[in-house]
Amino acid sequence: MRRCEMHKTEPKIVAPGYTDEEIYEWMTKKLAAINQLREVLSYRQETIDSLKKLDQEITVLSQDVTLDIVQTN
Repeated sequence: MRRCEMHKTEPKIVAPGYTDEEIYEWMTKKLAAINQLREVLSYRQETIDSLKKLDQEITVLSQDVTLDIVQTN
């Protein structure tokens, strides 16, 4: 059986007054910004995960260092 695939048309950029080279430069900067944003968001998530682990360790250690002192007179 032959599978019917739908093909999307490529998006069009309307940029009157810009040369192809200027558009390529603009696209390159946009792609670089996208990649940087992805990296920073990934690093942010790793940091959040690390902080959660540290919070768990702090909770356990806080329980371990707690002293119950009973004074009898």
